[in-house]
Amino acid sequence: MTPAARAALLCCVAVVLGSCGFHLRGSRGEFSSIPPIYVRGLDPAVIELRQFLRVSGTTVVSDAADARLIVAVLDARRNRRVLSVGTQGKVQEYELRYELPFSVDDNAGHQLLAEQVITQTRSYSFDETDVNAMSIEEDDLFRDMQRSAVMQIIRRLPAVGAELQNAPLAPEPIESPPPPPEGAPPGDQGPADAGAPGK
Repeated sequence: MTPAARAALLCCVAVVLGSCGFHLRGSRGEFSSIPPIYVRGLDPAVIELRQFLRVSGTTVVSDAADARLIVAVLDARRNRRVLSVGTQGKVQEYELRYELPFSVDDNAGHQLLAEQVITQTRSYSFDETDVNAMSIEEDDLFRDMQRSAVMQIIRRLPAVGAELQNAPLAPEPIESPPPPPEGAPPGDQGPADAGAPGK
């Protein structure tokens, strides 16, 4: 991707974030506690999550070995159910449900945030005379729910990052002295006394 194309992409993402109530000016300080992060997964939400994190000022790496936080995003679940039916037995309203599971580990494999499922729901009125328009509206609503779920993941990361940065370092192991040779009398240091003259 050329620098110009990358800049255009970031501008578009910034506009989307602003329309969702995500204010970049305040976010850079808020998300400064997030260390380099790697996002794992194949769901379309992964691409959006990476883009939003970069715009917020977070370092997103392409190799898990370079990250301190690893976010695993599982495949989203999308469902639709009838919400209301008219007097003639025809569907009048549908409810859409979107679920996005994710978890957070550190680069040593320690779990920092157990798997959670972010759930979003939307409803829309169904018009059987314009099925094509209804399909487009449903797709738009699922994209909106995906974006909202991604924003919820982002808002939970600063606390996880701060906890990781404030965690005490593990103490270095203390090496124990080697055991004395078998049969040596108490206090004998083994090889150190090997050259001592006998009585």
